[in-house]
Amino acid sequence: MSNYLQSLRGPRGGMIFFRKDPVLGVDLESAINNAVFPGLQGGPHHHTIGGLAVCLKHAQSSEFKVYQNKVIANCRALAIQLVELGYKLVSGGSDNHLVLVDLRPLGIKREWRKFLTWPQSLSTRTQYLVSTHVSTR
Repeated sequence: MSNYLQSLRGPRGGMIFFRKDPVLGVDLESAINNAVFPGLQGGPHHHTIGGLAVCLKHAQSSEFKVYQNKVIANCRALAIQLVELGYKLVSGGSDNHLVLVDLRPLGIKREWRKFLTWPQSLSTRTQYLVSTHVSTR
């Protein structure tokens, strides 16, 4: 499963890759269709399909690979800085574009966690920390 917007720099939407043949006796196609249609999936929007085609083509380029490596490097740098500032990371670091921060030791209550995850309350510069998300769940 992937998200076009955050993972591929594409339009809003998502995609699920799966095998057609049953896995462990489960028909994944039917299970996915029953979970997604009609509640989460609307009709196809041609501009979104075109945008997806462009972002998938771009994802095959060497420039995109360099970009993704920078995203991971930025996330690791953020994780190191958070640890140096005394925050506890759930996994001890990051191997991808996500950092999971444990705010329980700081005594931060649930209502503050919501506030801290609002994009407008984050004081990071997105051009330096591209696609880095700090999750507090």
